[in-house]
Amino acid sequence: MSEIEIVDPEALMETLRPNAFALLAVGVVQALLGSAAIAAPQVATPLSIEFLGVLLLFAAGLQLWQGIQLRSWKGTSLFVLAAVLDLVLGVLLLLNPAQGAIALTLLLAILLVVQGVVRILLSMRGGLPRGSGGFLVAGILGIILGGMLWWEWPGDSAWALGLLLGVNLLMGGLAMIMLALALRGSGGDGSAAA
Repeated sequence: MSEIEIVDPEALMETLRPNAFALLAVGVVQALLGSAAIAAPQVATPLSIEFLGVLLLFAAGLQLWQGIQLRSWKGTSLFVLAAVLDLVLGVLLLLNPAQGAIALTLLLAILLVVQGVVRILLSMRGGLPRGSGGFLVAGILGIILGGMLWWEWPGDSAWALGLLLGVNLLMGGLAMIMLALALRGSGGDGSAAA
């Protein structure tokens, strides 16, 4: 049985503290993107599917290029296989975004639950600084949203993907903002600066 490694809170603080501003900026951008997706879920759903399709086509091209560059290596066929799979999936998503929405809605439900569990574990055992309780809230919300999405699937695929993705982005962004603010306001011992 493997154990989850417990991170020393002071070491984690020292590692993350120099990047507090970057964490804050990423959190703000993520929260803004989430808010936009919540405001227009019927727009966010097809856009996210088409964006994913384009990313997969781009990834296919990169993997194919890498396979050509490494053609003398034994693992080249794996790069080519991955490129073909990415290419096929990307084309399918672009040609039939509605079916892609149904499949991705189910995958999002699973992702939200898994992310929720991970965020809860991080909040309980990760040694995060005081004030970063947003990870626990984001984890609980992720599990609830994933369960709701699964319950209504596939009828909610046209709008739910954009809405729930937006909520998840917003909550993750807020958790990142809380972590960055906790890092900036904490002393060397993890307590709030006076």
